[in-house]
Amino acid sequence: MKYFNHITVDTGHTRKSYRDEVSDDVIATMTDWVRRMKEDNEIINIYDNYTCQLLHINSKMADFIVGIDNDGVECDVLRFTVCLHSRYKQKAWYTVDGKGKAPQAPFISVKFINVLFAEPALGDFERCLAWGFLEYVKNGE
Repeated sequence: MKYFNHITVDTGHTRKSYRDEVSDDVIATMTDWVRRMKEDNEIINIYDNYTCQLLHINSKMADFIVGIDNDGVECDVLRFTVCLHSRYKQKAWYTVDGKGKAPQAPFISVKFINVLFAEPALGDFERCLAWGFLEYVKNGE
């Protein structure tokens, strides 16, 4: 796989995310995070007060939610799905309230829940975690 289409459903913004944009070390970390979220049901601290939780996973699709602890008040920031196979494209797309026809797999689809806390760095995180999920699946975990 050469790239993911990365789509923000709220804005319609789309970009291609190529594998060579993410270092091997980062992908290894992301693969470990996917494993920990799946096997240990761990909520991962991304940075500062931002966290990521796995809601659903199989070998073709994953569903994540990113949240923040803002001075003791927890808030969901965004939800994103990673779709590796066309069989799951409708589910992945509609999980984040995508409108119209689902895009062709592979893709990352993102829905803002609380845009006030959505930072640009989260887009990079979504892409990195998508590549980590793919690696996790390729390793047969």
